[in-house]
Amino acid sequence: MIFSTTLYVFEAAFYFDTREKFFKEAARVLKPGGNLILSDIIFENIQYFGDWIVTPKNIVKDIDEYKHHYQQAGLQILEVVNVTDDCWENHYRYLKSWLLKELAAGDIDEEAYQLNVGAIDGLLNTSSIDYLLVSAKKPVKNI
Repeated sequence: MIFSTTLYVFEAAFYFDTREKFFKEAARVLKPGGNLILSDIIFENIQYFGDWIVTPKNIVKDIDEYKHHYQQAGLQILEVVNVTDDCWENHYRYLKSWLLKELAAGDIDEEAYQLNVGAIDGLLNTSSIDYLLVSAKKPVKNI
């Protein structure tokens, strides 16, 4: 059996079936004292994404519920940093400006522009998404 001192997961846990299973497996393969470092996106609903991107079982109502999944798996959360404004929202603002440039250059038509900008505006105006940076640890058992 291979045990790891650190696992890194970037923007993938919401695809897994399910996060709970993934966290339990991470806890199993980490050495005692090992770290799980990840960026994750939690979705309160998948209205703008559909279940082909986010497994419905991975919908999380809030950060407290998200933290609970770690605890259930036997992992100790060291830090959760919500970087939604810095990462997620800035990304979509950039996409809107890029789409405008594509429209002005004639690379997309008005219909494609409106469709995409409408979806982006929906994403920016929702409070159902949190982009998180997380560090957790497998506790060292006292003997």
